[in-house]
Amino acid sequence: MILSDEDQARINAAIAAAEQKTKGQIFCVLTPSSEEYAIYALAWSALIALVCAFALAATTHLAPLPLILIQIFLCAALYMVLSFFGLAPHFAPYVHVRLEHAHRYAMEQFICHGLTRRQTPAGVLIFVSLAENYVRVIASESIAAKVDKPLWRGALDSLSQGTRDGDLATGFVKAIEQCGALLAEHFPAQEGDVPVKHELYVLGRPKRRILARLLARFLPAARGGEHRNAGPPVRG
Repeated sequence: MILSDEDQARINAAIAAAEQKTKGQIFCVLTPSSEEYAIYALAWSALIALVCAFALAATTHLAPLPLILIQIFLCAALYMVLSFFGLAPHFAPYVHVRLEHAHRYAMEQFICHGLTRRQTPAGVLIFVSLAENYVRVIASESIAAKVDKPLWRGALDSLSQGTRDGDLATGFVKAIEQCGALLAEHFPAQEGDVPVKHELYVLGRPKRRILARLLARFLPAARGGEHRNAGPPVRG
């Protein structure tokens, strides 16, 4: 488990406490990876299997059929190992490729939680993707228009520090408190408001949402957000 039950309870309590003071909303999303990276795992598995087959052909007298069968078996075995142990992200050719996947997945979550809708109250997405060492704080347009970018850096720094120190829960809690304070300042809770209860979303493997990815490329809704490479991966 990425976070213990106690850690998740701490984060959920921080969200509830922050949303008591504002009509805005806070969404926290944690994912082990922003992409399956299957194509990279398959490509490297096929390449290694091909090199091994050539080496066997050059040093042994195996017939073509056994060589082909060995190559197929080796490719399948390597692919299963890379996929099962979550090693595929490390075989993406460039860091910016992984960061692009993480950015895109963060925007998908931003859209899926309705933060691009004009009728939605002010909201903030706090996003962490472990495989890519990526953290991001994205504000909806209504709050981004009132808060300068540098003011979000405190939340982002807290989140980044938590991932580097191996204390992800504390990083989330501090980021939630800082984002909640900004929301409460500009969108305070009114008497009679009933806060919507939100909890930490811990995601599994990402699903491909083609429409959301297309929208994420063109929507300018996250201009108040910040993102940063968070340092070494966090193991929970």
